[in-house]
Amino acid sequence: MNKAVLGGISACYGVGISIAVLWVRRAPSGEVSTHRQGHPKGPTLDAHAAFLLELIDGFSHSSLHEMQARLGEKRGVSADIGMLWRGFCAPAMPVKKAHACEHDRSDVRAAPSLV
Repeated sequence: MNKAVLGGISACYGVGISIAVLWVRRAPSGEVSTHRQGHPKGPTLDAHAAFLLELIDGFSHSSLHEMQARLGEKRGVSADIGMLWRGFCAPAMPVKKAHACEHDRSDVRAAPSLV
């Protein structure tokens, strides 16, 4: 289909040309449902949250690569670094961000908590 036809479809319905292209592609299959927008939701590590938190408690200076290797060895789970990183942002795995040495400073202890 040429640009003029797609431009006419998009102008007729008040949508962008990229949407018109999608409609034309979907027309032969009869697909009319909308698709989920945004970043695809991948598998989560919620089932392994306790194990990962134990790793952090036992080895506070572990890297994500080390955690990835231990998760594979102990649990047989293949997780990439991004998956681990996003997993620690999840509510099931809260991790303190302040460095341990900062907790010993008197000004840090005296400061009001933001949480």
